[in-house]
Amino acid sequence: YLKTHEVREIERIEVEKMIAVAAGVAGVFDKERTMLMGAPNLPAWIGQPLKEAFERAFSAPVLLENDAALGGLGEARYGSRRGHDIVAYLAIGTGVGGARVVGGALDVRGFGFEPGHHIIDAKTRRTFEESVSGAAIEKRFGVKADTIRDPRLWDEIAEWLAIGVYNAALFWSPSIFVLGGG
Repeated sequence: YLKTHEVREIERIEVEKMIAVAAGVAGVFDKERTMLMGAPNLPAWIGQPLKEAFERAFSAPVLLENDAALGGLGEARYGSRRGHDIVAYLAIGTGVGGARVVGGALDVRGFGFEPGHHIIDAKTRRTFEESVSGAAIEKRFGVKADTIRDPRLWDEIAEWLAIGVYNAALFWSPSIFVLGGG
């Protein structure tokens, strides 16, 4: 799961003594945040003792968290959205992740936030992520998103994005919404 070259890269980090490490990883963690339960882009890491492997590699305590959740936390605590009580954050990239930050801390949740997995098209059962993520755009239109020049395609993508953001605003009820990602 952690490939030999990945461990070697970790070992090359030069510091006198690491006090602790926070690692943002794309996927859904178990309740204790020691292993991934689901991660479409990291299938070999699913079910593996990641926290233990990172602690061994870094010789320090490790906190694992979803990468998009850490992005939302950063925006709420240190970005232009600091000072807002409830910040909703969506990261639109290869997939769609996000988080709800309340009072400067990640909101309590069972396993993690997966806002990209809510269904936004009942007829096709297509999810938010399957409508607006970079991977979905490439799959649907056969080209990478940054090469699309046809405004009609962007209008379609923008419509699905608006529906997903609207739904997230309804179930998270934030005082402010932040969009990030690629």
